[in-house]
Amino acid sequence: MKDEKIWTVLEVLNWTADYFKQRGIKSARLDAELLLAKALNLSRLQLYLNFDRPLTQDRRESFKALLKRRAAFEPVAYILGEKEFLSRPFVVTPACLIPRPETELLAERVIEIGEGRSRPVIVELGTGSGAIAISLKLALDCRIYAADVSLEALQVAALNAKRLGAESEINFITTNLFAGLKDIKADIIVSNPPYVPTAEWASLPEEIKGFEPRLALDGGQDGLKTYRRIINEAGNYLKKNGCLALELGAGLASKVKGLVEGKGLFSSLETVKDYAGHTRILLATFNN
Repeated sequence: MKDEKIWTVLEVLNWTADYFKQRGIKSARLDAELLLAKALNLSRLQLYLNFDRPLTQDRRESFKALLKRRAAFEPVAYILGEKEFLSRPFVVTPACLIPRPETELLAERVIEIGEGRSRPVIVELGTGSGAIAISLKLALDCRIYAADVSLEALQVAALNAKRLGAESEINFITTNLFAGLKDIKADIIVSNPPYVPTAEWASLPEEIKGFEPRLALDGGQDGLKTYRRIINEAGNYLKKNGCLALELGAGLASKVKGLVEGKGLFSSLETVKDYAGHTRILLATFNN
């Protein structure tokens, strides 16, 4: 983007979208709009009402800094510092995974289950930004234990809870899965665990493997390492007829379902597909 002319909002948007396309960025126009809105302290709607507005030198420099970061494939959510989840803005940093739309389906399904129980106790394993746990607390009269092995991620989650008014009765716990959850009996255990097979890490898009925390994504040799631990130990922490709710990685549904069935402690297995038709969620009822 050359400086010798005065650029309008529309000209900058068009130039940036073309540049991002050349870089192989799929959501080029959307990303250009989000970043320019950030640089100008406007909403995306306000951009459309200001197409003829010229950019001052300082605003142009601010935008250039954001543009360079995205051109290097840094995710827009990290550049903006937040990501929307179930219509609420969550702070995100490279310490935590960026919440995905498919994970909203998991949270919505758990909310439905929680509505049928009296003041349920819910455990979330791998809370990250806290998007699931906080969304559940804001929707339900419940008590939540939100666990993560990363102290940095839990700090982000605690900040989100404070910003969104959900501090009450969310216990953030630094622990590797169940290790720090002694004597807790839950109505629901929910998790979006790491599920990318280690061998596939190198083939992931740069904006994922270069920026998001590998700890939250790498599921071991076959992608099932964390699923096995959760499924093997969940029975020690669930009440009778409690629910285990898991997000599933692409192509792992039948394998995870087999692990649950093989344990012999769960029944009423239900799967839920995402909007692309992929089996994305597994729900199982604890029998003992």
